[in-house]
Amino acid sequence: MLQLVAVGVVTAVLMLAAGALGLFMMIIGLNGFSESEATPMLVAYIALALLSVVVAAAASGWGARALASATRWSMWAAAPLTVALVCVAGIVVLAVGWFVIILVGSSVR
Repeated sequence: MLQLVAVGVVTAVLMLAAGALGLFMMIIGLNGFSESEATPMLVAYIALALLSVVVAAAASGWGARALASATRWSMWAAAPLTVALVCVAGIVVLAVGWFVIILVGSSVR
């Protein structure tokens, strides 16, 4: 059980770092927007990032346990693979969401 919590925490920390990097890129991408135009886009990205952190942490814990039981690997072998795959998938979701939020915000402008 402690190993599953550790897997979730490591995934959450990595996803928070990716979300923070995306937020800084969002702030740079919103250059030229007024504050009232940029606020809904920032709120949408922050909500997406927080939701992706929670989902990725839960998915990595579940995935590590499922992989370890299906392949008879130890958790020490299954956890890094699961964390890496879930983080890559989460970063792809954040990147796609980032572009969608910018595109929608630009078209409503």
